[in-house]
Amino acid sequence: MKLDDFESVFRSSVKTPFHHAPPNIESALLVTDVDNAATGAFLGEIQPFLASGHADGIEWTTLTSEDFQEVSTVLDRVRRNPPSLVVCYRHLLGQGVRLPYSLGSTVDTLTQATDVPVLLLPRPDEVGITLPKKASQVMVVTDHLTGDDRLVNWAAHLCTDDGTLFLSHIEDKAILKKYLDACSKIPGIDFDLAKEKLPKKLLAMPSDYIASTSEILAKQGIHENVQALVKVGDPVKDYEQLVEELGVDLLIMNTKDHDQNAMHALAYALSVEIRNRPLLLL
Repeated sequence: MKLDDFESVFRSSVKTPFHHAPPNIESALLVTDVDNAATGAFLGEIQPFLASGHADGIEWTTLTSEDFQEVSTVLDRVRRNPPSLVVCYRHLLGQGVRLPYSLGSTVDTLTQATDVPVLLLPRPDEVGITLPKKASQVMVVTDHLTGDDRLVNWAAHLCTDDGTLFLSHIEDKAILKKYLDACSKIPGIDFDLAKEKLPKKLLAMPSDYIASTSEILAKQGIHENVQALVKVGDPVKDYEQLVEELGVDLLIMNTKDHDQNAMHALAYALSVEIRNRPLLLL
């Protein structure tokens, strides 16, 4: 066996395990563009949803239309006294409510200018959309699951004990095709072998990580039903379909892209497209 082959076999045997470190959700800030009375009623619906998992004992505060009229006021409040979680809905202050192409300036700012997780809920005034009673079907959405302990820990913490935790990883088929096309043009690379082995390896890594997650959660006494959703496909289209088919109550995804100020492309696309489900944006 050549030295390079030996190194490849060794690296292939190294697997990234899941590390259990549940988030500590001590406080939550609910931001709305309605008055105090309507906000109180909305809060009464939200509290049982979050408490259905392991996030009980949260200290709640509110910021309503009686408290702010500008995004800067919300941002200042969050930076001055950061809560563990911000809860809101898209198009706060009513701007662009009928336009389904963005999240609105308040949500955009909160997700990118602060490190506080944002629970983005369906607007309470949208006809035909109701908040789930509990988070029993929770899905982690990512194109790079392996090693993303924070994402998985939040999902496990908010999922009900008898619920299903869908850990997903969809490898973008367009990007995979680009890499395989490049391999086919490099002399010395066995293209047939690369075409066979590369997709398998890309899917094996998140599959191993999910198996580790299931095992470690069980050892911690968390007996949620962990289901693996690992495939090559079209991420946005496939996730939209899976959310409907599986009756997902809560989607959890990363929004920060460290190379730019804008939200991560996959997270933003799904946040705009999926309007009828709660989304936790980390």
